[in-house]
Amino acid sequence: MATRHSGLQRQVLALYREALRKARRKDPDSVETVRAAFRRSQDVPKKDFRTIEFLLRQGERRVKMLDDPDVRGVKVFRVAAAAPERRARCPAAA
Repeated sequence: MATRHSGLQRQVLALYREALRKARRKDPDSVETVRAAFRRSQDVPKKDFRTIEFLLRQGERRVKMLDDPDVRGVKVFRVAAAAPERRARCPAAA
């Protein structure tokens, strides 16, 4: 039986596949960097929609960067999982 995914899960999987495809075209060694970035973020709770959406947007920007012909590969593909919480603690945000 096929697993049913939520809309957000489908977006994450689509981003993952697209990131792997584009990284593979640029530099085959970049694939492990992309995989590691997604693994670092897999502990985000499924109900933490704000963080997941933040990470999705950040990932989309990084994947879009791979379309740039001047970019040769991915060496650092970091995802700041705690960024939304840091913004919330900022005095200007209060």
